[in-house]
Amino acid sequence: MLAGGTPIEKEPEYLDSDDDEVDLDEDPECPEIPLTREDKIRMRKPWRESLIVKVLGRKVGYTYLTRRLNAIWKPKSRMEVVALDDIYHVVRFWSADDYEFAKYGGPWSVMEHYLIVQDWKPNFDPKSARTERVLVWVRFPDLPMEYYDYPYLMKLGRKIGEAKYVDEATSVGSKGRFARMFVEVDLTKLLLSKFTAKMKV
Repeated sequence: MLAGGTPIEKEPEYLDSDDDEVDLDEDPECPEIPLTREDKIRMRKPWRESLIVKVLGRKVGYTYLTRRLNAIWKPKSRMEVVALDDIYHVVRFWSADDYEFAKYGGPWSVMEHYLIVQDWKPNFDPKSARTERVLVWVRFPDLPMEYYDYPYLMKLGRKIGEAKYVDEATSVGSKGRFARMFVEVDLTKLLLSKFTAKMKV
């Protein structure tokens, strides 16, 4: 999402996989059912504005989780929670505003445990899934107001992880105590504990 609340457009993941290729040497006793590009578009498009969620460090029942997500997200349109197993759930939204609020409005907690929120992706297997990437808010305290500049803040964010967007209040300079932005960090890599933003020349 860009400053001011405009989403960053990217090519849908459901068009990136190569599962529409046909194996000419398939076993006749166990034929493979091909999946065409048109099949992928039709089957996966309804799930594009969905999130995979997991309560970190605790199993939470479906009924309680559904009630809790409705309470903290207060969706204005239909929202459906689908249990994949005892840990992972898919939350499907019928409103882009509800989807973006759930994805970017956190951090969220359930029963005092951090709620991991990530984009839905095709062929997600909860049995083999590992929590490798999380979306986090990052604050830059005591930053002079002239540095509340979108390209500059995105440059800072990319030192931490994959910079997603700058908080709207930061982008318009209405909060001077700290700059805030949303960053996706890779937990498989060593997290950056500090860096120096060179401001004086």
